[in-house]
Amino acid sequence: MSKYVLTIAVLLGTLACSSKTEKLETDLRRLEGQLAAMQRSQAEVSSRVEELSNSQFILEDKVDTNRQYIAAVKKNQAMRIVQLQPQPALPATRAEPEAVKPPPPPPAAKPAPKPAQPVAARQPEAPVKVATAAPAKPAKPAAPAQAPAAMSGAITNPLSYYKQALGYYEEGRWDECIGAFEHFAKELPDHDYADNSLYWAGECYYSQDLFDDAIVAFSKLVSRYPGGNKAPDALLKVALSHRKLGDERKAKDAAQRLLDDYPFSDAAGKTQTLLGYPGTGR
Repeated sequence: MSKYVLTIAVLLGTLACSSKTEKLETDLRRLEGQLAAMQRSQAEVSSRVEELSNSQFILEDKVDTNRQYIAAVKKNQAMRIVQLQPQPALPATRAEPEAVKPPPPPPAAKPAPKPAQPVAARQPEAPVKVATAAPAKPAKPAAPAQAPAAMSGAITNPLSYYKQALGYYEEGRWDECIGAFEHFAKELPDHDYADNSLYWAGECYYSQDLFDDAIVAFSKLVSRYPGGNKAPDALLKVALSHRKLGDERKAKDAAQRLLDDYPFSDAAGKTQTLLGYPGTGR
């Protein structure tokens, strides 16, 4: 009898443990489901935050572009108003009668000339040497920059890629910045920021005094994207780079092209301050 009681007790204990185990497994599955739902929600929130950040970045860029355009339009209108305003006529002046001139006095007697004094012979002066400025040394060409390995493949998120490359510029990581921006311009030539990418690549060269390479990058921007918002600034940097290299003629040619093609841009207005050439108002 005692054996049956013991067996029944063991079975009841086993059933109780099995029931608790099933309950624990059910609770565990429920918690795992809640955790997965929270992770999905967090991923959605992170994605939304990134979208909002990208949207803000794009809006700020558009606001800056529109601000430059509006400033150029206002400057153009102001110049036209000044040109259309009639010039005030000069007031007529009455002719005053000429005063009667008295007769000239008789010429006074000239004093007798003094005897000439002997003049001591002057010693020849030593020739003055004029110091001439040494010609500017041509900058060494930069080695081809390579994009970081993580940024050298296909660009799946252009805006995030562009912002990361811009971060390299802000940190002064010139080679990585140049490689990333040139890779962006090559892979996405029709993207809205393709011209900006070439501009920042040129700025990296300019910051390192690699003016020949800077001229190539800035000129490539102007050639490919003449209507881009960075084209006037690129021409200004071309002029400044030529001046740094000691080629004043090419610097003046670039500045003149800036004034001719983008006369109402902010960059054109800076030619007077930065280069000493006449600014707008042509």
